[in-house]
Amino acid sequence: MKSNFKLTQAHLSAWFGEFNRDYFGGKLPEPRLMLSRSRTQLGSMRCKRRAGLGRVETFDYAIHVSILFEQDEKGFKNVLLHEMIHYYIGVHQWRDTSAHGRLFRQMMNDINERFGRQVTVSHQSTKAQREQAVDNVPHYHVVAVVRFKDGRV
Repeated sequence: MKSNFKLTQAHLSAWFGEFNRDYFGGKLPEPRLMLSRSRTQLGSMRCKRRAGLGRVETFDYAIHVSILFEQDEKGFKNVLLHEMIHYYIGVHQWRDTSAHGRLFRQMMNDINERFGRQVTVSHQSTKAQREQAVDNVPHYHVVAVVRFKDGRV
């Protein structure tokens, strides 16, 4: 079953606002929301620490969602929500037992139960999704001829 849904920057921004209001109490500042071409992950949340004036640190957050995996709208929304949980934990500078530890799973399960979502810790891509991600990547074959000073080729 092919999905014709094309994820855009506008979708990410609109969904972020909706999810922030509905699931996170409007407490998240909007990070940079990026479309990525990752072949290995559906999404990621990245944070860069920046030393500020004095001893004030600032944080630059970005959420990336890959457009190389064919998904329906619901699938992309679940990926964004997954990354928003990471973001929420990061913004509050909470420590978790691991990347998808107790705190992450507790928040994920709460959102899934209370709001009927299907956010997961990991995504098992289908064979078709894996093939599609590989097929969208240009493949290069380099053929070279080398002539040495001694005449060998």
